[in-house]
Amino acid sequence: YQGYAIEPGFSGAPVWDEDFGGVIGLARLRDKDRPLAKIGYLIPYRQLIQGLKRGESISLLSLLESYSDVVEVTSLDGAYWVCRPEGSLTPIPEDLNSKLEALALMKDLGGYSALVRFATCLTVADFPVPLELRLELQQWLNRRDINIEAVLQAIAPRIQAYLDQKSQTASPHLLIWLNAVRNVDTYPVGALFIPDRHQYDPTIPKGFEPIPAIAQYEDTPIPLSRLPEVLRACLADCANLCPNLNIATLTIELFLPLPILHQTLEWEAAYEDNGIFLESEPIAIRYRFVVRSSERLLKEYERAQCLAFWEIDPLPALK
Repeated sequence: YQGYAIEPGFSGAPVWDEDFGGVIGLARLRDKDRPLAKIGYLIPYRQLIQGLKRGESISLLSLLESYSDVVEVTSLDGAYWVCRPEGSLTPIPEDLNSKLEALALMKDLGGYSALVRFATCLTVADFPVPLELRLELQQWLNRRDINIEAVLQAIAPRIQAYLDQKSQTASPHLLIWLNAVRNVDTYPVGALFIPDRHQYDPTIPKGFEPIPAIAQYEDTPIPLSRLPEVLRACLADCANLCPNLNIATLTIELFLPLPILHQTLEWEAAYEDNGIFLESEPIAIRYRFVVRSSERLLKEYERAQCLAFWEIDPLPALK
């Protein structure tokens, strides 16, 4: 750029490049000893990279902070894991600002900054965020002329590595319950799929997925003999709800009314039309299987039992 003629007072002005579509430098000064030459010296773009990345991190922080109350930390941590250097053992920063500051210092991959890759991760379903935020992130990337599909192709191996790791460490649970009904041999049924019990919080609630297959049974109480049918339908839905999850690590928790806990349940083998046996092992061997009392789900029942226990006077028994 040396020798580029500039006007007096031009020092400090940004230099725009049409091909790049952005600022590539700044006019630094001009030679006072040769006023007719008006030579300008520009700061090369590479020296401005960190400053530009810092500006990007501030812009992204402002966008994400407006959704801080509704964005799952696991989504942010997962996107950060994808963007950090492969094999890195540095702990993931806890707060959002520290995450973005660290991302701004990371090297580019495939010509895309870590901040751009981070924002792109949050636009896909594997890193769930509110739809409104996902759309704003897409706009944020589009304003920077980022080809989102190209970025996703560049980081696809890292996303898959993250999903593979997550599937091995997650602890999925399938909950199925039959509600107790007095003097009736059919029971209302319900079910819930928890992809990872570590992320499950029933008080908010979050961390669970409704099971579509259970809808056909919700309004029609079933006899105990149909429970295997319900269980098979729920297992099929679990695999569809989380295709990247290792279903072999699934724990099935079955809640049954006390009066039927002792009953035997026949589990018929499932065959395809050609006679091939589909279930080579009993369900209690293929999955971790737990049977509990469905009365545990009733707060009134628990409270009454505890009160009755503590109201017993132990002194007469000791005499």
